[in-house]
Amino acid sequence: RVVEQSASRVVGEFQESVDDRSILERWPSDFWIRVSYEVRGRELVSDIYYENAGDGALPCGFGTHTYFRLPLAEGAAVEDTQVYAPASKVWELQDMLATGRILPVPAGMELSGGGPLAGRQFDTSFTALRPEADGHFHTWLHEPKSGRTLTQVFDSIFTQCIVYTPPHREAICLEPYTCVPDAFRLEAEGHTTGLQLLAPGQAKETRISIVVSG
Repeated sequence: RVVEQSASRVVGEFQESVDDRSILERWPSDFWIRVSYEVRGRELVSDIYYENAGDGALPCGFGTHTYFRLPLAEGAAVEDTQVYAPASKVWELQDMLATGRILPVPAGMELSGGGPLAGRQFDTSFTALRPEADGHFHTWLHEPKSGRTLTQVFDSIFTQCIVYTPPHREAICLEPYTCVPDAFRLEAEGHTTGLQLLAPGQAKETRISIVVSG
């Protein structure tokens, strides 16, 4: 539900018991989430708030599916785009699901040096993220010919970064996640995933900003 809208800002809300009561039959507690998007010059700021609005414990995670269109500048080559994500480990995947093993980033898949996309394909769950001096995590895309850079900033509530390159190569996803996908199974097997468990009335809030420079 859109609850606020202006020329530069939009806010949406979803509450289980209000917007789709059928979910109550499959989930242990009522919840609501409020997300805003605001354009501030060359920056897009998203504020996220989610709350356990029921009487039971609420296991949850939050992530975005952020597609960035490539190339960043008209006439540039997609494969020249430099990609950076501050990760030193990956989750081992089997049939596209994490096995529970965390491994060093394989050779040729490193993103912590900001190298070019250059034909590389990703559908990868990166972890062991390294914060910048401001205490936040930064991912970025840089187009060397134009000098244009797109930077995404998120905080430590996000423990994972999923990177995906669709087959059409017209975009790349750099997706902050609070937990690795399939976290329920992995937690049951004794792995630490970032899965959150909110008590009744407990809430989390965070912010993701995306800014273009150059």
